Amino acid sequence: MTQEPLTNYYRVLSSQSHFAGWNQTSVANSSHHRPPVQWIQQWAVGEYKADPNVNYPLWCEEFGKKVKFTPRAREVFLIEPGWFIPENQNSNPRRWFEVGELDGICAFASPQECYAYGELNPRLPHLYVVFLGKKVCDAPEQTGVVAEVIKKSGDPQSPEEFAKNYIHVPPRPTF
Repeated sequence: MTQEPLTNYYRVLSSQSHFAGWNQTSVANSSHHRPPVQWIQQWAVGEYKADPNVNYPLWCEEFGKKVKFTPRAREVFLIEPGWFIPENQNSNPRRWFEVGELDGICAFASPQECYAYGELNPRLPHLYVVFLGKKVCDAPEQTGVVAEVIKKSGDPQSPEEFAKNYIHVPPRPTF
């Protein structure tokens, strides 16, 4: 397997968990706050007590792409058989985040794609960040990637600052 080169990646911070996560030492991302479908299927056919490394692999097929989850996500999934059924979805929000934890954060390889994604709903408060990272895999559903953060590059930027610094277009009007 070839080693991915380090490169700049671009991310939109658009929720309280994004803002808080970016300020922590370790930055994580969750895939829709649920376990991988493959793990649920294995559990459903009675493979709960099987070898976790074989029956619950970290690389799973999600949205037609190979996506890598963390060992912690697998551990959380295997804590208690069946806790993850839909009826329990509101029972422990942190656990639901952890069980879908990807091995990196979702980001974009180009500032243009990142900006376009962030501006889909310009009324939501959001900031943009840039970091030096290493690609882990494609993002589950977007054109982006899941990347390991190696080094954060500067402070979060407003949409106007990001556009000026990376997109070279006039800032959007404010009302």
